[in-house]
Amino acid sequence: PIDRKLRDEFAALTPAEFLEGYGLSECSPIVSVMRPGDPVRDDIEGNCIGAPLPGTQVKICSENGEELSRGLAGEIVIAGPQVMAGYYQKEEATKEVLENGWLKTGDIGVMDENGLLYFMDREKDLIKVLGENIYASHIERVLLSHPAVVDVVVCSMPHAKTGETPVALVMRKEGALCDASLLRAHVREALSSYHVPSQILFLDSLDQFKNAIGKVLKRHVREYVKQREKESSA
Repeated sequence: PIDRKLRDEFAALTPAEFLEGYGLSECSPIVSVMRPGDPVRDDIEGNCIGAPLPGTQVKICSENGEELSRGLAGEIVIAGPQVMAGYYQKEEATKEVLENGWLKTGDIGVMDENGLLYFMDREKDLIKVLGENIYASHIERVLLSHPAVVDVVVCSMPHAKTGETPVALVMRKEGALCDASLLRAHVREALSSYHVPSQILFLDSLDQFKNAIGKVLKRHVREYVKQREKESSA
């Protein structure tokens, strides 16, 4: 998703309209796209990614595979002519994501009453704290809204008491006077106590965790945090 700070910077530079979309390789790749004038709801936390393309069916499903009502968060499931036939020579992997022509994306989203989709997070990036589902993207969005923060990534880490806990890696603006306690307070003002990162680690850059197109690879983030914890306990 494009963070709001970047969208605001874009809007300040040009009157051109910024329209987001959604896709994945298994869908060749486009699924939905914003259109000028789409009635976006501000009360839904996710990024609006527009309406499904013509001929594309999208539903939001529970963990049991049942279709959910509009406005409820669940897995984005897709059917349409652009959906892949399967992974090449990977029958078991194909069975895990394809069922009767429907592709289970592993992405969490919401569909509003106008048929617009909102992307929340990757299902595997959900953080479960004392049974509560916490979206890493919500914490990232709040941290990015702090004027001292340039870039941030949040991941889940195991925790003895709560099951999992959010951990944040933050890149500060050069010369910014901002410590972990200030950022925790910033998150606590906007979200519940479950969302407050148990650790905030400051780095000069987060590029080491991104692939060639700028997508953050959370597994690399978790490996880094584990290594930091191992070194600090040695």
